[in-house]
Amino acid sequence: MNGIDVSKWQGKIDWKRVKNSGIDFAFIKASQGGSIAASAISPFTDSCFKSNITEAAAAGISCGVYHYLTGTTNEDVIAEAEYLISILEQYKDLVVFPVALDFEDSRYTAYHKTFNSALIRIFTDIVKNAGYTPLLYANRSFLRTHIDMSSLSDLDIWYARYYTPRSKEKTPDDLPEALMKKVTVWQWSDSGTVDGIIGKVDMNVSFFDYAKVNVIVEEQEKAPPFAVGDTVEIKQASVHYFEGGAVIPRWVKDDYDHIITSDTYYKKQVIKSGSR
Repeated sequence: MNGIDVSKWQGKIDWKRVKNSGIDFAFIKASQGGSIAASAISPFTDSCFKSNITEAAAAGISCGVYHYLTGTTNEDVIAEAEYLISILEQYKDLVVFPVALDFEDSRYTAYHKTFNSALIRIFTDIVKNAGYTPLLYANRSFLRTHIDMSSLSDLDIWYARYYTPRSKEKTPDDLPEALMKKVTVWQWSDSGTVDGIIGKVDMNVSFFDYAKVNVIVEEQEKAPPFAVGDTVEIKQASVHYFEGGAVIPRWVKDDYDHIITSDTYYKKQVIKSGSR
């Protein structure tokens, strides 16, 4: 799936033209914790958020959102997350892709990676508890040096990694294997061009259709639970064996039947996105 991420810096966007150019999804900036230069937070909404999310969704683009984090205390991060959730409330039905935490501000390089990971956990837990799928946006340096991903293994990653020349032909493979398995969205360029947008725009690919996964999960939640002995097929859109669990390898999907030997694992429903 081809996508972009946008903010007020792209100005007025013709979302119908964007959709017709082959863009399937968009991450739209919703909010920011505070000024880059300020140490104290003062959360604000991106000035183009409302128009971007309503017009993009109306054009048939699957929408996710992102928040740029600046807080460095537990209290500040909680305040930022709660601010984001509050402004998303009236657009909740339009958010079918994840709610991403943009963790790239240089202030976090001054802190130990375990400290940073604790902040990320606080934020993403609030997002998850509000009913959204959390996603962590970070670049190679942050993922390797400034974030302890071993404590965040349940989070999917939106990976910012550019090659020269900018191309999506070379799939990134320069993170430890455990991290690469968590990369579901790849930002492959910061200088793309798309019909309907004046100037440059970030380009992305998503390896999963989150919008389809959400529909499957909603349907599954309405269906009777699986029972031990049931035979299931794991759909290609499925991501995890159970909530917060291991990623399902591509090779086990669709072509194989699986028998449920236990209907829960650590009290969580197994194979949430399977089909009978």
